[in-house]
Order: sequence, then structure tokens, then C-alpha cells
Amino acid sequence: MNQLSSAQRPITFCAQYIAENLLLLPLEELLQVARQHETLSDLEKQSLQEAHLFALCKSSETDPNKEEILYISQCFGINGESDLLKRLTSHAELVEIIERAKETWPQDVFSILLFPFSHEPYLLPAEGIKEEEIQQTPELHKKLEKIQRLQVPVRRKIDLLEAALIGHFAPLYNQKYPKKFSPSLGKLLEKFTLSSISAVLIEFSTEQLEIEFFSQTQAPEKQVLLPFDISSKTKRHAFLTLKKQ
Repeated sequence: MNQLSSAQRPITFCAQYIAENLLLLPLEELLQVARQHETLSDLEKQSLQEAHLFALCKSSETDPNKEEILYISQCFGINGESDLLKRLTSHAELVEIIERAKETWPQDVFSILLFPFSHEPYLLPAEGIKEEEIQQTPELHKKLEKIQRLQVPVRRKIDLLEAALIGHFAPLYNQKYPKKFSPSLGKLLEKFTLSSISAVLIEFSTEQLEIEFFSQTQAPEKQVLLPFDISSKTKRHAFLTLKKQ
């Protein structure tokens, strides 16, 4: 039996979000800045402005090149500006988490890992379809252009990335302080699938930091590639409720 050509079979795409230039800053330094006792370097200021998410980390008790991720949350404020410094001293839940962590590990050093993700996803053809094949097939090229016109609000994109990272690392304090995501995120994932996007890929590397990150459920790693299948309602629900698929 002859195989269907790419123009005849349904073609799906993956939306890939990549975090680049991750930065790890000492928690105490950021707290001092938040209290206006210290200033940040230009690089640190830029990283705070560009970061979408942050993770509260604790140094490993046995290896200085390993950090445990304890909690993941958002950096962006309502208007898209970074409000992490303000949250460190005024967000009740975050302040409580930091205090509990310090009480639990009084001798350990804590840091904040900043995740600046690309603003738009890279669209990767699934099922082994080559880029040239898409460009040479008008029907597929038209479908790709339609996907590229999708409008993803910044808030929903950050929710999506946050859900993915929490679902992967299952950090200690995210389990103790669970987050319920807005129904709007579910609608975004459904919109993706209706536009032939069947998966979300989250990727980042901490090679430049020379540090491996881990959690209670994940072994230390520097290269992270997280594939999330969103092709069915059940799998989208698993993504939103932070359950392993």
C-alpha cells in the first residue's frame, strides 16, 4: 500500500520554548536589593527584566555544583514588568516559603535561578516532516502561516511554562503550596490543538552555569528537554493539573 504524501496526511507541529542565558543569583543579595541596601549589576538588572520564571534553590549538602529546586513561580507583574524584587519582601506566600526553607536548612545557602524564555515558540514539524517539504507544499505552508498568526498573551505563555516546569520538577514547596491554573490556559492548549499543534517542548541548559539542578523527583541535570503531549483532552488535563502523563 502506498504511503500518503505529506499533503494528504494530517500534519502536526510542536511549539518549542527555549530558555537562554539563565542566571543564578544569591537570595540574600536580592533581598538586600529589595530592601534598597545594595545595587545590581547591569547584567543582573537585565536578567531580572527579561526573566519569565524563577526557582528558589538550595545548595547541595554534598556537592557545590548541584542545586536543589525547592519552588518555581512567576517573575512578571500584571503589566509584564518584573516584580520579583517586590515579591521577595511583600508576597505573603513567597515570604513564608523562604522563611520555612531557612528554618529547615539554617546552614544552607539559597539562590534564585532566573529563566528568560524566548517570546515566541519555535514551531517544529512533527512526524519527521522536513522544513523543505513544508515550504514546497502550499497546503502545509498555509497551515504553518496560520499557526504563526496565533496570538498567545504573555500571561498565558508564562502560565504554560510555569505548569511545565512544576510538572517536571515537582518541587517541594510547589507540592505544599499547590497552584490552580486559570481555565484560560486550558483554552489556549485547546486552541493549539485545533491549529495542529500537538505538543509543547520546553528546553533549557545550565551548562554555562556549570551547575546541575535537581529536585526530590528529578536527578541532577544540565540539559533539560521536556516534551508534553497535548493532543487529547486527557493529556491536556494532566498538564494543567501538574500530574505525570
